[in-house]
Amino acid sequence: MRTLALGLLAAALLGCGQQVTLVTGSVTGTVSASPCRPVERVGDPPCPPVPNVAIDFTDSGAHTFTATTDSTGTYLVSLAPGAYSIRVRSGFRSQPDRVTVAAGQTVSLNLTFDSGIR
Repeated sequence: MRTLALGLLAAALLGCGQQVTLVTGSVTGTVSASPCRPVERVGDPPCPPVPNVAIDFTDSGAHTFTATTDSTGTYLVSLAPGAYSIRVRSGFRSQPDRVTVAAGQTVSLNLTFDSGIR
């Protein structure tokens, strides 16, 4: 009888398996360096996006997720909902930015870092 009860309990537990759906949001944009020429004049074209730049997104639990720009300087990262600090791993100085990700939403965020050209 005990074996039958355990078998029925195991079957019930297996039959009640729930599918877990992880809902994420995303952040996308381009990364550029500025200045991109020693002397910039009014009317000069904007600095182009930079390929192969790593961007770190760190949550409040100190977990870091990294995105890298593609050949056009564009990145896309899927993240769990929450607030993240951002660090661009290129150039001389990068202002730390913050972004808040909501489930099912895409945040557009273009980033610029200091190229060091003077």
